[in-house]
Amino acid sequence: MTTPRRRKVWQHDTENVSEGQICEYFHRLGWDVDRFGKDYGEDLFVRIFEEGASTGKSFFVQLKGTNNIQQYALRTRVFSYSVDVVNLLQWHRNQFPVIFVLWDIEQRVGYWLHIQSYVDKRLKKGPLWLKQEGKRNVHIPFDQLIPWGEDDSLLTLINAEQPLWQMLEEVNQELDAADPHYRLETRLTSTGIEITAVEKYPGAAADNPINIRFTTSIPTDTEEGRDLVERINQFRALGIPVRIPLSYVKNLEIPEFITQALPEITKDGFFALGPAHNPKPLLMRFEFTNDYGEQFTLGYVYLKVSQAGTKEITFTNDEQPIPINVKVIVYSDSNAVTTYFAFKSTPDMNVHQKLMQLDMMSCLSKPYVGRFVNLETGHSGTISRQSLELYPTPDQHALEVIRALNALQVKTGKVVCIPERDLTIEEDQIIERLRLIFLTGKLTQTWNSFTSTVSITPESIAGLKQLLDSTEKTEVFPSPVEETITLFGQEYSLGKIKPYPIEVKLANDQEVRKKLLEQTEGEIELKFAPNGDPTFVKVYLNWLSDKDEVV
Repeated sequence: MTTPRRRKVWQHDTENVSEGQICEYFHRLGWDVDRFGKDYGEDLFVRIFEEGASTGKSFFVQLKGTNNIQQYALRTRVFSYSVDVVNLLQWHRNQFPVIFVLWDIEQRVGYWLHIQSYVDKRLKKGPLWLKQEGKRNVHIPFDQLIPWGEDDSLLTLINAEQPLWQMLEEVNQELDAADPHYRLETRLTSTGIEITAVEKYPGAAADNPINIRFTTSIPTDTEEGRDLVERINQFRALGIPVRIPLSYVKNLEIPEFITQALPEITKDGFFALGPAHNPKPLLMRFEFTNDYGEQFTLGYVYLKVSQAGTKEITFTNDEQPIPINVKVIVYSDSNAVTTYFAFKSTPDMNVHQKLMQLDMMSCLSKPYVGRFVNLETGHSGTISRQSLELYPTPDQHALEVIRALNALQVKTGKVVCIPERDLTIEEDQIIERLRLIFLTGKLTQTWNSFTSTVSITPESIAGLKQLLDSTEKTEVFPSPVEETITLFGQEYSLGKIKPYPIEVKLANDQEVRKKLLEQTEGEIELKFAPNGDPTFVKVYLNWLSDKDEVV
């Protein structure tokens, strides 16, 4: 007797191959690689050596291998990979750089992402990005490659950041205790360490404003100097951010709690003059009505100052997690207001967010008037018709599809995200069915045949003979049941279906009669075919509106 061999899971083979390929490359560089168990959260710990001597620089690698890397590719020239929030939090707190690598075992190349700086940027745009459990997509640029050439940004990042990264946690703790009103946050960037003053509580800036005074000595006989002066003037008038090298700064006066962080790490740095602090954001509602009677409302828009100068102030909702960007420019010399709207597109956008965009675009695709309301004061104003931009009219079929998918998301409570790839024929067919169900609550379908296997026993013979002799050709199929679909790798329920009648006839009548004459127990297959019109109507009860009548 032969014992069947246990088959290896193909994912394990991919992981082993990818690990072997990347370790081979690191070993050729003369670097030391330690492997961790899968329960640790990181796969590899790499120590950098030069000519056999340790440099003291090290980093972690979280490795994901694939034999089909194009399944993760987006049109924005990044790879999108889903990662658990608990892992992102762990990696973000690590004192060593954590490099996430998506490795293509077919081409023997990897694409890398520095997790700490990536998470910093995402949290700056959306502070709640990691607040809830689940998964988040990280985006890995096409041009961040392993192996690398002579000029490699990953190697530069590790060489530059490693000593600084080790001291960041200690520095942050010291800075946090330096002042009761502000916390100085430090973060690593491609140019070094950036320090930003952040309120410890809302209104801290109003209670104790930060006063920084300095003069500049900028030569205007050089192109660099004249360009810097022009950018400083733009900052004063419009609030456009500008960086001033500390070599041009004289008579600097800054709060003591900031000077504690400056002597060592900003000796050759710069001042970044950026947006004015806005301790009290604008809470706005925008209402639109077009000439065809369509309406759209952005019920809650959270606007903060993005840049401010003597001539104009710009507000944006960049920190608000909605798929519509709003920019409002207020001109101080005329009290005029200009408003811009743009539509964000992210790979993890769900269909409800996409529907919000399309509904707004549909309303704004025809001549319209706009109105804005300050939710705190009730003050309102009208957006001038002359300044309004018309957006392209969404395709009606595409709009119906998104509305149907949104209804599926609402009814099932499961998020629906359309993948950033070409859909399969089967997915297109399922989506078209959903569109028709959304519009009508029902589907007209045809059938050719179905079979049913029954047991021949003394008790069942009488019933089978009755079926053969019956003149009644109408059956009700099925009883109310839940119908489900699988779309984009997830199962969704379409709810209960109303029982529907179909006319049938026994297609293998003679075969069944012969089997019954044999008087032997066993099983027989009953084959049914349409007895007349093969069409029938499926009515989806959960998709009917209150006004629809079920008959």
